Amino acid sequence: MEYVIFSDPRFDRKVTAWDVVCSGLFDSVGLYVEPTSVQTAAVLQWVDRLGLQQLVIAPSCDTALASLAPFSSSPHFFDLSHGQQKLVLLCRAMVKEPRLLLLDEPTHGLSGRNRMKFLSLLQRLAHTSDVAIILVTHREDEIETLGFPNVLRLRKEGHSISSSAAL
Repeated sequence: MEYVIFSDPRFDRKVTAWDVVCSGLFDSVGLYVEPTSVQTAAVLQWVDRLGLQQLVIAPSCDTALASLAPFSSSPHFFDLSHGQQKLVLLCRAMVKEPRLLLLDEPTHGLSGRNRMKFLSLLQRLAHTSDVAIILVTHREDEIETLGFPNVLRLRKEGHSISSSAAL
């Protein structure tokens, strides 16, 4: 929500999806320092890994991608759909290669298509990166879709643990 408020055009800010992702390098809301070439390469690698090339476009790539992407430059974050914003924020979270990703109801409010895309990206991250993912959800279908080996279910009468590996 902080980024939605921060990127509101009524505050005369032009916050692009690129700015949002890059700000993850600095743990800031807003991009106040230009990323180095090494940092830019890392951001581009995560954008590519998550398949967000059409949403998160580096300023130096604008001309080259103009004919391939629906946007001629990185779109303003505020103008993206709720689902697109969540995908951009996931990329923002990953640019510093965290050891732990804690998500609380991340698919809340997403359309079916964006929900499945988000879950697919989480599943890919769980299998291809070194990040440990803790996902809080009320949706049993999301647990099944992700196929995480360790699940802790909290119930009124207590909790139950299902796991294919020891916790």
